[in-house]
Amino acid sequence: MQTIILNGVTINTHDHLWGLFDLTEVHTKLRLPRNASPSQWRHRHRNFLETEGHITSGSEGTYGDLVGLLGWVAWFDYGMYVRFLSVVSQGLHSDLRIMLLGDDPQCMSVAVNREVEA
Repeated sequence: MQTIILNGVTINTHDHLWGLFDLTEVHTKLRLPRNASPSQWRHRHRNFLETEGHITSGSEGTYGDLVGLLGWVAWFDYGMYVRFLSVVSQGLHSDLRIMLLGDDPQCMSVAVNREVEA
């Protein structure tokens, strides 16, 4: 399971969803406006991510792997997306807990904790 904390909100993948993030659930947890819902995301980037298998949607919601989640984040909040990429670019890999705090890029702090197996 992957856990990401964006703006203080914990987001987990779901085993019953083949290890994918529920983007509709993320939308609700982040308290985003209706026009930022995954169902409103009609863009060539979404089409590409669906073709590549990073996003899937149906009558019950929209689901994505980490790439799909970040593609959607980039659509509604490019600053959050770039801050996330800056953490990833530091050479960090799987099993991360990533926290992006605040919404002002000048005050952004990023806390990353690698989950270590004993």
